[in-house]
Amino acid sequence: MDDLAYRLLDYVCRNVSYKSDNGEFWELPVEVLTEKASDCDGTTLLLVSMLRRFYPADRVYAVVGSYRGYGHAWVELDGEILETTYTSARPVADPQQYRAYARFNDQEVIELWPRSMSRLFQLAHNEGLKLALMTEAVGNYRYSDLPESCVCESCGYELLNSGAHCREIGCPRCGGVMWRKK
Repeated sequence: MDDLAYRLLDYVCRNVSYKSDNGEFWELPVEVLTEKASDCDGTTLLLVSMLRRFYPADRVYAVVGSYRGYGHAWVELDGEILETTYTSARPVADPQQYRAYARFNDQEVIELWPRSMSRLFQLAHNEGLKLALMTEAVGNYRYSDLPESCVCESCGYELLNSGAHCREIGCPRCGGVMWRKK
């Protein structure tokens, strides 16, 4: 993921809080920005609309499918999963747990096998369990104990007052692993 995509993902993650789904109502990006809260569908559509201003349609897709067997939505940019429900931008810890059923953007809809969309809507939508699984995937953290700064183990880049635990953040400079500064 290049720097522009990283910054856009990070903006969505840091500025839109996750809220549980009430049925399958998909909010427009302007509604998500106004409310500053949405589920995976809303944050996915917001990020796709932002990315499409800078990237061609064949590189950016909203994806609907499953995460650990539960209905979920995410963004793909050049085939890389961008998870909009994290609290900050970072690589997905367990991409093998994501299963795409359909990809779409403002130009096309791609159903990945016949009747895959009907299978998607049969999946359970247990928001509490979905959040617990995602938390487990990235590790359990105490958010009351945030570090004052994080340092990249690869290039030494220091990030002050990140608002997140260091392991949640990829280095903005090189993508390396960030650690709490001692």
